[in-house]
Amino acid sequence: MTNPKVSVVVPTYNASLYIVEALESILSQTFKDFEIIVVDDGSTDNTREILKKYNGKINCYFQKNQGAVRARNSAFELSRGEFIAFLDQDDIWLADNLRKKVLFLDKNPNVPVVTSNFMFFGDVCQKSSFVERKIFLDKKIGDEFIIFDTLGLLLEQCFMFCPTTVVRREVFRKYGGFQIEVSDDYDLFLRISQSSDFGCINNVLVKKRVHNSAATKNYSKNFSSRILALKRVKSNPIIGVDRFKKLHKRMSGTYMSWASHLISDNKRREAREKAFLSIGCRLNFASFKIILLSFGFAYWLRKKVKYAA
Repeated sequence: MTNPKVSVVVPTYNASLYIVEALESILSQTFKDFEIIVVDDGSTDNTREILKKYNGKINCYFQKNQGAVRARNSAFELSRGEFIAFLDQDDIWLADNLRKKVLFLDKNPNVPVVTSNFMFFGDVCQKSSFVERKIFLDKKIGDEFIIFDTLGLLLEQCFMFCPTTVVRREVFRKYGGFQIEVSDDYDLFLRISQSSDFGCINNVLVKKRVHNSAATKNYSKNFSSRILALKRVKSNPIIGVDRFKKLHKRMSGTYMSWASHLISDNKRREAREKAFLSIGCRLNFASFKIILLSFGFAYWLRKKVKYAA
């Protein structure tokens, strides 16, 4: 049996609300040489029943609840494609997503990963991420290009996500896939970009769903994973002075955002600790402000002013 060109990896967990829309967006691709590997991570709703309706169209496997990282890695081991693409259960691909990215990787054999522009949707307005974040604005819409110093740009901001990427199979295996202890796709991108620049298609090819209810649900875990990923880069002695400065600025901003979430949850001692870590990476006024607010009187005064308004 001939191996497919692309293996599409879809982890699911209690995905009944959105999984049909996600799977239909894969099946509607203009590029057809792919397999779909779904690993359900112990769903307790009717996700399994929905997946059974796609029998013959998808390859579905079930595991006990272990998290999306293990589900993605398990799906990779079951896959056969030359390229690996990822779609989360509540996101959507536009019809030309795979065609454009496969063509790019075929034309650029030294590029390990290709990403694209995407659009947020759901509980927010639909806006182009690249426009919002003011990156690649010097590129014409539709341009395909190599991202010069991908690592440096990733240290400034994470402009890509699993569903926007297609990765070469041998590259994913070489770098050990997603790391359980980090649990963050940002970590994988940082590791690969330390040795190779990525490709980019400046078209919106993915729609990434945003849920208001999930905005701060797991923020401590997310910030902790982000810091660990950045510390791994910091341990590499060849990143250079300019990237080192960007790294410290990014770590400072991550600690500061973490502290801001904690102070909003009235976890003042923890917020103060994270704010000091932020200042240890880079001096900034926002973290000093959080430190002041973490002490009783300042926190009480801010709440009084807020309620008076």
